Amino acid sequence: AMKRVAIEEDSEGSDGNDEATDAAHVQVDFAKASPAANTAAGASDQEHPQDVLLLPSPPPSGTVEIQDWEVVGEGMQDGEAIAVMARMIGSDQRPANISLASNSISSTGASAVLTLVYRSLPNVKSLDLSDNCIGNECDRDMQELLTSHSLRHLNISMNEISSLSGWHLPLSACLQTLNIANNDLGSSAAIDIAAFLSSPTCALTSLDLSNTGMDALGLGVMAEYLPDNSVLQTLRLDDNNCAEGAALVVENSKGLVTLSLRNTGMNDLMAKKMVSALAVSRDSLIQVIDCSNNSLCTDIAKAATKGLKLVKKSAQVIF
Repeated sequence: AMKRVAIEEDSEGSDGNDEATDAAHVQVDFAKASPAANTAAGASDQEHPQDVLLLPSPPPSGTVEIQDWEVVGEGMQDGEAIAVMARMIGSDQRPANISLASNSISSTGASAVLTLVYRSLPNVKSLDLSDNCIGNECDRDMQELLTSHSLRHLNISMNEISSLSGWHLPLSACLQTLNIANNDLGSSAAIDIAAFLSSPTCALTSLDLSNTGMDALGLGVMAEYLPDNSVLQTLRLDDNNCAEGAALVVENSKGLVTLSLRNTGMNDLMAKKMVSALAVSRDSLIQVIDCSNNSLCTDIAKAATKGLKLVKKSAQVIF
């Protein structure tokens, strides 16, 4: 299967020195090429060698493996992002970690980037697309990446994602860390999150849901499925109004070691209920619960942790 990446150069306003900004439009075609098409492609390449890149899959044996490939904070838009990715693949570089964080990539550009990764870069372990303008329109390509690729770490935080239903979870058995913080998901995403946490293929050890609009009801839905998960070790729920559901998370968690509940609207009553749940839980492995930046917690909440030390000496609750 050959991958044709057609790049239309925009010469206006360009001095030709900046390869990241000289491509205004990029077309990516991943259809399998017939022998006749390949012949035609070869002829086309001879006529316009700079306009078309043929990207082989799997990568040829002459590829160069590198650790990190980053284009961060450059303000890249869709065409530019796809162009630099295509050039990277065309130069036979095969990075383990890719970061395109803090740019201006939309869902259109993200779909192409995701497609390039899962079709041409099977050895990528970490992908960072945080702080861009990515919405729900690239759901199908995100689902393909998360179910068929060996990716281990994905950071899609600080974007414009409002739903996870199009991802058609559960995930592959490879993904270990997922950061979707600072997206306006709301509690409706709790069902989708619960689905992949309870899946037998779930290998997530770290999940960041900070500032996603999760409330206590949504957190309660997630918590009901935690008994089916023994691999998740770190759960971050900072900056959500969800503290009322914290006790249920503690009661139901089996593998959780670190729980972060900073600025979640916790008060003394919620804190005491949570600490009590931790004290009596036989299955809980929680070592640290961070409840800092909850202004409604007073010395009463802190006093509740003293009794906890008598039962679980290694457990720590921070206020």
